[in-house]
Amino acid sequence: MTHSSVHARAIAFLHESSAMADITTIDYASPANQVPYAGHFGALLRMQSLARERRPLSLEELCSWHALITEEQTHHGHPRPAASMGHLRGPSDPVEVRVGGHVPPAYDQVEPLLRQWLEDVNQHARTAFSEESCIVQAIADTLQRFEVIRPFADGNGRIGRLVANWVALQAPVPLILFREAERQAFYAAHRSERAMRAFIAEKLREACFYVPWERIPAPKGEITDETFRAWYFDYGEIALRQSSMGATDVCETASGDVVLVEHHEVLDALERWQAEERE
Repeated sequence: MTHSSVHARAIAFLHESSAMADITTIDYASPANQVPYAGHFGALLRMQSLARERRPLSLEELCSWHALITEEQTHHGHPRPAASMGHLRGPSDPVEVRVGGHVPPAYDQVEPLLRQWLEDVNQHARTAFSEESCIVQAIADTLQRFEVIRPFADGNGRIGRLVANWVALQAPVPLILFREAERQAFYAAHRSERAMRAFIAEKLREACFYVPWERIPAPKGEITDETFRAWYFDYGEIALRQSSMGATDVCETASGDVVLVEHHEVLDALERWQAEERE
């Protein structure tokens, strides 16, 4: 992967998600902060790879994302205790947290609750998109339940937003941006399942209507699973496959060197969800 061509939407995701955590000192547009498997950028790459290869989410994977993110923020002037980096709240990090009026589970309850959440999430990911109407519910409910547990002493929001996109990429839909300007709306969405689903529906609508202005190269030469995976890894936020589309189908949608993909089924699902929320 050539990181000089990192897509602007990925950079925006990193900046916005970090800003929601009041971390604004890291410039993800700089190649210095686009090191594979380091920092928030590395955690994003790991998440995309996991989703692309349809591998299950694991406790070890979540902790690795957390370690990458918190080590980076410490380096950039937002220090965290070493015991908290990449570790759940628990006997080794006996921290109790409170977020507004919400009191998450005690530290000694975190690991069993998170393991049950992971089991449910991975099971749901295998079946959630048999019907498009499940997309909003799967993303919203997965994110909300994770944030109720708040398994880490710090960084739960950034990990949760990666998790939400791991679910979204199973659909697949474009990278969802959680914007700092929408912080209060995001917090308010935690008040109920319906509120979170409505918020996620709007986020998905924004993502699906996103029209990239960058011109990207279509895959070159013979299209194999290997060459397509490499191309999709570079340009996955733009050229998304519907579940019924393979590498050749995507290439055949290219107009010049701009890849076009339709999202009508996803948008139809969002219309249904929003109609239900208005009732």
